Amino acid sequence: MEHGVFPMKPSSSEVQEPPPLFLQNIAMFIELGQISALGNMSGSNTTTLYFHQHFPTSNNVLNRYQMETFISHMKKYGSEVGLEFNLINEKRFPPASLQNFLAASSDIPGVLLADHGSQYVNRYYHSIMDDGQELNYKYQNGSELSTNSVQKLIANLSYTLAQTIYCLINSTGRCDEPKVPEPDADAQLVDELLHCYLDTMDCPVFRAAANKPSLDSKRASLYVGVNGWSNPIARLTGLTLALLINQTVNRTKEKCHDDDSDRVFKYIWMGSSSIDSDSSGFCIKTTMNFSLAVSPAFYDIPDYDWASGRYSTWTESVWREMTVRMFLKPSRSHENLTFSLGVVVLSLSFLIVYFANSRSHILFGNTLVTSSC
Repeated sequence: MEHGVFPMKPSSSEVQEPPPLFLQNIAMFIELGQISALGNMSGSNTTTLYFHQHFPTSNNVLNRYQMETFISHMKKYGSEVGLEFNLINEKRFPPASLQNFLAASSDIPGVLLADHGSQYVNRYYHSIMDDGQELNYKYQNGSELSTNSVQKLIANLSYTLAQTIYCLINSTGRCDEPKVPEPDADAQLVDELLHCYLDTMDCPVFRAAANKPSLDSKRASLYVGVNGWSNPIARLTGLTLALLINQTVNRTKEKCHDDDSDRVFKYIWMGSSSIDSDSSGFCIKTTMNFSLAVSPAFYDIPDYDWASGRYSTWTESVWREMTVRMFLKPSRSHENLTFSLGVVVLSLSFLIVYFANSRSHILFGNTLVTSSC
């Protein structure tokens, strides 16, 4: 963003493309951190979330008013769906993506919304063990969801955040019309999405987005750290976003492709207009696009000082070939049986040797057989 190449690098040709975004275009930074229902295991109808806020160092009155208005609306709409918000008034800001933006410009007002105040609730956040079992997630497949489920929490938070953002950007000041969809209906969609990310990629939402009758049934790998390695979940996420927020256009499957003179909109052929539909497909027009998350140190900065540490330059090993040697560990009973048989055989061998040695004069006689010359 500092160099004007986000969301994409401007081209020299005369094509329609989205305008570049800069740091000064950010009016407010809203980040969602750890969001789970693990802190509400008592079954209460109210879930408490926490605001970690950063006020700009310039003490801009407009920015402070916008931050206070945002928090006020979040509390207002959150109370409608059983959400409470506590403010964490500490000078230290927790680890978050906002830290990278503040390093470039400390005048950006921002807030981190999480399920914890000072200590993590999810001990395995962003690790290989951060799975559905740890989040107490169970796929309901259209059944009624409990009030303290993670599906309900995400749906209620989405409703609250969407209503608040609409109110902030609505220049007319009318915040209640049009109203965003009710969270009860969205909770079923959240249940389906979590099923795709936490259980299996062969789910109705991903099949509709990818326009395929079936996908790999294994659990999705959410690690996307290596540039040059295409992770299926990244593409499926983009297609799902395009499926959920799209504009249907009247194009055939053969003509449903991107225009060379337009880099703003993409045209994608989807499998169905809804998750449960059996239609042959339709063409959508979307602004969804993919941007490489590459450190600025690796491009467009001549004579960059690699020792400065300004931009991340970490690398990681990639194994093109991998081999595995497996050593099977027997059961406890099998180990005991093997050990017992070994002790018995060892004891018998000692007894046989002792018996043969003590009675060697009987078994073998005292006469030495000599050969005649």
